[in-house]
Amino acid sequence: MNSVPRLFVESVCLCLDRRSIRESCKILSRWGQVFSAFSKKIHTLRVFVVKEEGKLFAAAETIVRNNLVPLDSVDPKFITSFRISMCIVECVNKYCKEITLNQVQRLVRLIKPTTQGRPPVRHDYESCNEIIFNFLDNFSTTEIVTKLVSMRLPVDSMLLCINWKEDQAVAEEFLNNTGPLYRIDISYTHSALKQSTVDAL
Repeated sequence: MNSVPRLFVESVCLCLDRRSIRESCKILSRWGQVFSAFSKKIHTLRVFVVKEEGKLFAAAETIVRNNLVPLDSVDPKFITSFRISMCIVECVNKYCKEITLNQVQRLVRLIKPTTQGRPPVRHDYESCNEIIFNFLDNFSTTEIVTKLVSMRLPVDSMLLCINWKEDQAVAEEFLNNTGPLYRIDISYTHSALKQSTVDAL
């Protein structure tokens, strides 16, 4: 195992889910050493949508300790998944940088959709491309959210927590137009989903 080329080990690392990478770091050989070093380069793109201000903020999340770091400090080719969620401005920390919708789209284009190639052996929450519609605040859907949903991002997992009628309409539009989903978690909705949305799922 110690004779395996480093580049090969790194290419394997890029193909594995987060949990498998962490377990591989424990291997007592050169393989484990390479995984431990290379895994520090791999990150998840985190996008935070602050609805009340109509702004997007982004940072990179490490896969070892799930810490946020500045997006500019990470090589984009090692960002292998993304997670988009709604939040209030107080939750945006010092490592987050305001970005535009076009910048989000460019970054996401660099991330290979989970649905490309061989289906995953298991669904791993940390490795998926996820959007979280956690509309739990006092602000209904804003223009920034509507535009984000219309971008048809390659999401394969989503969580719904919806209070507002307007938010549900946006979420249903997204569900009707998205590709294959490996995981759908619906905590609650403003009202029953339309039958056409249920059929699409």
